Amino acid sequence: MKIKGLNLDEFQEIVGKVSDEVYDGNVIIAADSHDAPGRSCVARVKASDSSGPGSRRSSNGMRQTTACWHAYRDVLHEIFERFPDARVVTGMTIYEGMSGFLKNYPSTADQNIGSERNPAYMPDLCECGSAIAWPSWLP
Repeated sequence: MKIKGLNLDEFQEIVGKVSDEVYDGNVIIAADSHDAPGRSCVARVKASDSSGPGSRRSSNGMRQTTACWHAYRDVLHEIFERFPDARVVTGMTIYEGMSGFLKNYPSTADQNIGSERNPAYMPDLCECGSAIAWPSWLP
């Protein structure tokens, strides 16, 4: 993700808070995350344990340390709670502040990350289990 409006230390703090509160400390930032020019950073969220909360399976069902759709949702929400004017660019969409996040995030669940023959959707690949509920702040 390319994140404008906060630096890597602030992003790390957000990920740590969300991870500790919701994902038993299993959600972390990737080692290749770094600060970028201006008040911005380039960062990824991942899971330290591929079978722990906040991880997801690949489209073919293999366990991986990629962060699940819910973990990204919760991290992004916290970013916009703390930094309302932040801008986040992902491979799926662009979020401009909290209103852009609330408008665009739900539709990312409908994007096929599998193949035409074997479609897969990130919420279905999640290892969080049913304990991660749809939050009241999302439509």
